[in-house]
Amino acid sequence: MKRSFNTAVIGGIAGLVVGYLMYGKLRGEYMNPLSLIFLGKPENIFGIGIYMVLYEIRKHILICGAVGLAGGFVVDLIRYASLSGGSQPQPQPATEGAVSATGRRPVGVTVIAVLLFLGVAISLLTLINVNAAASMILGVRVPLPVMRFFIVIGIAVALYCGIGLLRLQRLARTVYMWWAGFGVLNSILTAIVMANRLPQSMLPQFVGGIAVGLAFYVWVISYLVKKKDVFVN
Repeated sequence: MKRSFNTAVIGGIAGLVVGYLMYGKLRGEYMNPLSLIFLGKPENIFGIGIYMVLYEIRKHILICGAVGLAGGFVVDLIRYASLSGGSQPQPQPATEGAVSATGRRPVGVTVIAVLLFLGVAISLLTLINVNAAASMILGVRVPLPVMRFFIVIGIAVALYCGIGLLRLQRLARTVYMWWAGFGVLNSILTAIVMANRLPQSMLPQFVGGIAVGLAFYVWVISYLVKKKDVFVN
């Protein structure tokens, strides 16, 4: 990529600042940032207690910085893909919803790509906070390392397909249609298993979330099937 990732750097710095404002207080007073940077493990028991407090503060600040960096990186990817893809005139005649003579991509394709990039940011948070109760694929409980690896694969697929869709690549369209189909199956099987384990008070929220996810997948698949002629690269 020829473009520098200025937004990613700004996002990372902003995330560190926000993290410091949220977690940098100890007994009502903000910690000296230098004490968080140069934090060594103490030798005595009392020092270990202080060390653990500072360690937790620094960990949360770094997590916020990582999320900000990732969010800025996603923004840069969107900008790069928008400037480098879908800008060449296409030989096919323009039809409704297809690329016009000016090289504009359909709004729906852009919406799907942006939602994929937003999903990447959410998946990064999930990767950090995933627990054993939510560690499930196709209705089968799996070890946490396997679940984290699955989330990383999902992030990679979303980034590739998001950029590819913005550049109107056929392969990206095909890959995401298969991935969306897998998402439908995974959501249904997971819902069947979890519905019998969740408390009754949580069922409405759980069912609502699954319904929204399924509706999104179905819309994406149907839309990409309908607009297949748009993808010419």
